[in-house]
Amino acid sequence: MNIKTIVAGLLTGMVLLLAPAVYAADNGTEFGIEDDLTVLGTGGAVTPADPDLEVKGFTVFGSTQTAYTGLAAPAAGDVVVNGYLAVSSGAYFVGGSTFAAGGAYFTGVSSFSNVANVHFGGGVAGQVLSKQAGGGMQWTNVSEMVSGDNLGSHIATTTLNMAAHDLEDAGYVTASSAALSGQLVVYGTSTLTGNTGVGGTLGVTGAAALNGNIALGDAASDIVTVNGQSSFVAGSTFSAGAYFTDISSFSDVAKVHFGGGAPDQVLKKAAGGGMQWTNVSDMVSGDNLGSHIATTTLQMANNEIMAAGHITASSATLTETFNVAGAVDFDTTLNVDGSATLRGNNQLGDAFTDDHGINVAAEDGVALKVAGEDVSNKYAAKFYSGANLAAWIKKK
Repeated sequence: MNIKTIVAGLLTGMVLLLAPAVYAADNGTEFGIEDDLTVLGTGGAVTPADPDLEVKGFTVFGSTQTAYTGLAAPAAGDVVVNGYLAVSSGAYFVGGSTFAAGGAYFTGVSSFSNVANVHFGGGVAGQVLSKQAGGGMQWTNVSEMVSGDNLGSHIATTTLNMAAHDLEDAGYVTASSAALSGQLVVYGTSTLTGNTGVGGTLGVTGAAALNGNIALGDAASDIVTVNGQSSFVAGSTFSAGAYFTDISSFSDVAKVHFGGGAPDQVLKKAAGGGMQWTNVSDMVSGDNLGSHIATTTLQMANNEIMAAGHITASSATLTETFNVAGAVDFDTTLNVDGSATLRGNNQLGDAFTDDHGINVAAEDGVALKVAGEDVSNKYAAKFYSGANLAAWIKKK
């Protein structure tokens, strides 16, 4: 087939820009696609209202008809499916729904927002539904199905084995000792009145207070780290020098002090390897090029000319890129044989009657004409949102 009627995606944007957003009346605009239409939405949201696909009008899937069962006067938002409807992830119906014939079959887990909304005929208050031998359901009294036991009056004579099940909602537990093979999670305050030995790693994920005299380590060779790095709250003195073997950060440059020097001086490396204070004026020298009149070619040796106010030349040859940060006015034809990058806000044409062509000559009456390769999997156009591919037109 031809390339998706070649400009399907571009026409979509043009229809939105050129046609008024009117839903109450037909504005005479029609957008068609010869074959497949794929919408791969990943960022749709309810608030703010931003669906990945919006269909505002009356919609029909399948063949159109002169009348539709259940819809006396189809309106915007009504949907008709002329064929089987398969929903793989469930469906949500806001209003009442009618299954005219064949009944309803739920082959997977079905949920109801409130059990009070589930009504079954027959039965009396307090009865429950139980399955009959034939497969149907029946109303049954709970007293006829189970018997009870008061665990609260027991005094155990053997070990209570929970078989990996939880013991929940206990008010207080008293025991001579406890062994935990997994983790201990304490949501409230925990007080340890005796000595506590931790043979392995002790992890504290919440806030912890260590009161009294605290000793971290018991030997000079022990290393203490906080979150993987050393932390010093108060000022510290390194009498034998300090060595930073990795990137070190300071919260504010105003807190970094070095002795000696004068305001506006800078530090530069001395021949011996140390640092010394230096005036910037002693490191660079200047020249007033503005008073020169050149008599030969200015060779920049790959260096740049920067902050020039205006350049006038009879011609210019650029071997690489041409970067223009401001407005450019070409009064004649501009030919670019290599790659070109237009930065900033760019406009093609300045009147509705202007015609433009990409990879093809402009055609009268066509604002934008695009020609891609007539080869399978070749793209006529790609549209990106940032670095993410958003839409495309290609040959199948």
